[in-house]
Amino acid sequence: MGSPLAPIMANRFMNELENEIEKYRSNKPDIYLRYVDDIFVIIHGTQKDIFNFVKWMNKLDPSIKFTVEVQSDNKL
Repeated sequence: MGSPLAPIMANRFMNELENEIEKYRSNKPDIYLRYVDDIFVIIHGTQKDIFNFVKWMNKLDPSIKFTVEVQSDNKL
C-alpha cells in the first residue's frame, strides 16, 4: 500500500501544472477536465496546434509525459 500522502502530493503536482497551462499563449484548450492524474482536453484547431500543445506540456516537467489521441472518423 502506498503512502497516504501520495494522492495529496499528486493533486498538488497536477495543480501546479494546471497553473502553467493557464499561461499557454497559443490555441488554449476549449475543455480541460482532470480526474486524479487523467486529463481530457478538447482543442479546436489543426493537428499541428494539438501536437504543439502536447509538446509544450511535455516540456513543463521531465518527470511526467503527456500523450495524445486525435479524433478520426468521429472516434477516439
